[in-house]
Amino acid sequence: METYQFSCPNCGASCEYSIWEDVFSPVEVTCYACHSSLLLYLLRGIVKPRGEVKLRAFVPCSIWGEDKGVIDDFRERLFSMGITPRTVGVDSDIKARNNEEALALAKQEISKAHFIVAIEVPRYYIDGFLPSIWTIGIEPGMASMVDKPIYVFKEVNVKLEGPLPDVAEEIIEFDRNLLSWEAEDRRINQWLQEIERREKERKSSVKGVLKSLKPLALIGAGIGIGILIGKASNKK
Repeated sequence: METYQFSCPNCGASCEYSIWEDVFSPVEVTCYACHSSLLLYLLRGIVKPRGEVKLRAFVPCSIWGEDKGVIDDFRERLFSMGITPRTVGVDSDIKARNNEEALALAKQEISKAHFIVAIEVPRYYIDGFLPSIWTIGIEPGMASMVDKPIYVFKEVNVKLEGPLPDVAEEIIEFDRNLLSWEAEDRRINQWLQEIERREKERKSSVKGVLKSLKPLALIGAGIGIGILIGKASNKK
């Protein structure tokens, strides 16, 4: 376990937390003094108040230890923007004991997500580096079937095969060795901000459509009830 010490950004109290090394970042913690909900960004060594959740993203990604730094980096970026990333096998409340459970949990989380951010890193080498079948095929495929927007962040030299390149809204390359460099850091953040902008607009437009449909639904329900009452009256 690793111990992290920090001051609460709300009340200034000194806090200390011990966290398992294999836990993905950021971690939700509570201030001992003011009991406020905080997010501890392990990779960046900072703590922030947990803000309002604006959007929810399902994130197909590797859960292997050697890829943890990459996944932590993207998760911390999303969290800092008010986007909650959810991944089966990464978030503590959606762990699967077998593939059947993993499929069921993925389906459940995809249905709740506003969009998908797939992070493709090398898993196999077959005439080139290929990502996991779960991140390139199974989970994005489930998302595509229910019309969820899919954005792909692909590590350099990783090949994308199958239908994913055709259904993805965007495919953005990155190099894990450059993520901490200022230029690359800014470029990745700009892409995530653009994705956030698009999905906020999409969310707003969907809300507008649903709002316009409510009166029609009420009218339809009223007509249906009227028909039923008329039939009942005729029977009497």
